[in-house]
Amino acid sequence: MYLNLGCGTDYLEGWTNVDVRKNVKTDICCSIKELDKFIVEDTVDQIQATNVLEHIGWRDRQTVLEMLYKLLKVGGNLLIRGPDIKRVVDKYLQGAIQEDKFIEVVYGKEDYNENSHKSGWSEKGLEKMLQGVGFKEVGVTWRDDSWGFEIGAKK
Repeated sequence: MYLNLGCGTDYLEGWTNVDVRKNVKTDICCSIKELDKFIVEDTVDQIQATNVLEHIGWRDRQTVLEMLYKLLKVGGNLLIRGPDIKRVVDKYLQGAIQEDKFIEVVYGKEDYNENSHKSGWSEKGLEKMLQGVGFKEVGVTWRDDSWGFEIGAKK
């Protein structure tokens, strides 16, 4: 099984697409925090979470990562893509991004109810948290020229 978390309008054929919004095409409509009610532990080959985990409250981050770890099969992969909060702040302080863009990246676009950011990570902070949960082979797999990054991890 392959999970596409926070799929939005990016519905992937052959994947189980998950989003909290009822107005987008999904296979499972729920909060990521409730995913374990729908997916059995040790059954997932890969989880893709693109620009979604920053929408989870900072107090729930550890619990969500622990749940994702449990859902994955041994050898399963997790890919998390999102903004690096440290790089966003650095770019802003260097004058490389305008204040309105900085606020949007930090807090979310807020163009619909669920599109606000409740937490954030730096690359190093997320790597440390994933390792603490038990993930192996944790490391940055992609980084753009602004503030986006992707971290891969294996159970």
